Amino acid sequence: MERYEPAMNLGVDGNGWVPIDPYVMAENVQDEEAAWELMKFMAGPIAQEWGYDNFKFNPTLTEADFVLDEDKFTEQNREIADVSQSIIVDEANPFVSGELTPRLNGFVSSIAAGEEIDIDDFLKDLQAQAENWSEDNQ
Repeated sequence: MERYEPAMNLGVDGNGWVPIDPYVMAENVQDEEAAWELMKFMAGPIAQEWGYDNFKFNPTLTEADFVLDEDKFTEQNREIADVSQSIIVDEANPFVSGELTPRLNGFVSSIAAGEEIDIDDFLKDLQAQAENWSEDNQ
């Protein structure tokens, strides 16, 4: 299981990425006061603890005493968040949803069907495809 150990893997300019879902308010919200109250609640300790307990969501609180001591993944995410700049990245990354996920699903299906797959070739091809996609979309 060592391959599933968390690691500090920072990219360009020392930035990393921690999956956290943002809360946004519509520009023309009907009840702005109520919307702000909901946003404060969702960002507060009760909702953050519920999300962590039920889905292992990364808490955004600096004092999240409900995080389990043995949860090395959340601890690593906090370290990455501490050194990374805050940006909003849409989770629906076109490469991930349009290229990576279908390719990985196909790879797993082929293995499950008993086909012989060269994992090194698959990963090299996928890496090259990701790099080309990234260069084309800067």
